[in-house]
This record gives sequence, C-alpha cells and structure tokens, in this order.
Amino acid sequence: MSYAICRVQKIKGASSVHGVQGHQRRERESNTNPDIDYARVNMNYSLLDENMNITKSFNALADERIKQGYTGTKSIRKDAVKVVSALFTSDNDFFQDKQPYEQRKFFEDCLAWASEKFGKANIFSAIVHMDEETPHLHIEFVPLTADGRLSAKAVLGGRVDLQRMQDDFYQTVCKPWGLQRGERADLENPTAKRPRKHLETAELKQKTAAEVMALVAERDRLHAENIKMTAENACLHKLMTDKKEKLEREINELQVQKADIECNIDKTHSDFNALKSDIDTQRQKLALRQIEWVNGDFFPALHPPPLADSQSL
Repeated sequence: MSYAICRVQKIKGASSVHGVQGHQRRERESNTNPDIDYARVNMNYSLLDENMNITKSFNALADERIKQGYTGTKSIRKDAVKVVSALFTSDNDFFQDKQPYEQRKFFEDCLAWASEKFGKANIFSAIVHMDEETPHLHIEFVPLTADGRLSAKAVLGGRVDLQRMQDDFYQTVCKPWGLQRGERADLENPTAKRPRKHLETAELKQKTAAEVMALVAERDRLHAENIKMTAENACLHKLMTDKKEKLEREINELQVQKADIECNIDKTHSDFNALKSDIDTQRQKLALRQIEWVNGDFFPALHPPPLADSQSL
C-alpha cells in the first residue's frame, strides 16, 4: 500500500536559499545526492512556467514577493525565514502504473492544495524532479500571512498544526488518489503516544537508503536460502529417485524369482502326480500277484488237478 508524503522545511539564510535553488534547478552536479541521474535532467519540469524562472534567483523572487505583500512596519530581520520548501511525493509503487500525464495531474493537485494552504501569490517555484528514483515535487514559497506578516511560525504553526496540515493534505489530495496516510502520532494528546521527530530530507533519504539496504540484504539472504533449499531438494529428489529405481529393480527381480518358483512348483506337482500314478500302478500289479500267489498260479505242482470220475476209487 502506497503512502502520501508531504514535508515542509524552513530555509534559513540567503546562502541556504541559494543552495536550494541550485538543487531544484540542477544548476550544478551534486556531490551529496547520488540519486540524481543527470542524463534525465531534461525530463524535469516546472508547474509555474516552462523556464523555471531561471532569469531570477530564489532570493530575488522571495524579496520581490516580500516587497509586494509585506505590510509590517518594522524592518525584516536578517535571520528571518524568507523561504519555506515543501516536498510532495509517494513511493514507486504509486507512480509505476501512472502515465506521465497522470503523474503531472497528481503534482498539479499538490500545487493546488499548497496554493490554497500557503497562498498562491507566495509560491515562486514548483519544480517536478523526474531524474531521481522516485518522481517528486518541490515547492518554494514565502511564508507571508493573510494580513501581510512574514512569519513561518504563523504560517506553519506548531506540531499540532503540522499534524492537521497532514490530515488536510491527505483528505484533500491523497485519499482521492487511493493513497494511505502515514502512521498518525496523537500530537493533541502527547501522553497517549509520543510524537515522532520530523526528518529532514537528507535524514529521510539516509533512513530510506538504510531501509532499502536492509531489504536488499534480506532479499539476498532469502535468495541464498532459496538456492540452498533448491540444492537440498534436488539432492533429496535424486536420492528418492535412486531409491525408487533400486526398489523397482528389486521388485522386478523378485517377480522373476516368483515366476521361476511358480514354474518349479508346477513342474514338481506334475512330477509328483506322475510318480504317484506309477506307484498306484505298481501297487495294483503287486495286489494282482498276491492274488495269483494265493490261488497257486505261481506253483501248480503244489495243487494237482482233480481226478476224473473214472479214475476215482
């Protein structure tokens, strides 16, 4: 699930404002931001004008706006916050299935919300960066109040006001786009849940990079574990296959032996029947001979024939 991201940061001092200008306009290559792909810098665009106000510096644009809208009677302090920078984005999952015109429409909605929240006339830069890993919008504005005071504190408020700002941004812009709101700390009741410390952009990138590295390490660990399990499964499969083939060979040999035994049993049974038949025949012959013996057929001298009547005494 993708989450909405809205960050605001006070920019203190003319040199810091100039540094923000160099980053947003890509005026020079950065040694601190390895995420920038300078081959895609030409894909960046401004939502205010196509030339990104390159004819005037951020400091000059801020001073012009202050000159137009400041109604205070006191001179502006040198350390006053003249510029606030806001970041709007989500994650890659949100942008990857969006066409370029849909991505631009999302950032235009963010700009419209910021114009309503901070004053359209106060915004002097709105640049979309497409040359980093995730598309995002940078807006710079002068923190002038509705009554003409220069006060970042009054415009942004405290922690509770920032939380309400996040809630309003989510309800107005992000919810219609199907985005989720990040975990909400209960700033109106700090004892219920400790508020989270706001992360600056550099800190956020470092934290995100650390999280990405942790995810990559976990992915690599799971990949190595998957390779190990695949190898173990292959060995187990081969072992079981060999065992199966061995058992099949043994079964075939036993079946051959069984067939031989059955054949021998049949032959033995046939021989037994033939022998039994011979024995029965011999017994019959022996019985006949015994009968002949009793009747004198074998010794006729022992049994002379009877005398005829004429010879009888």
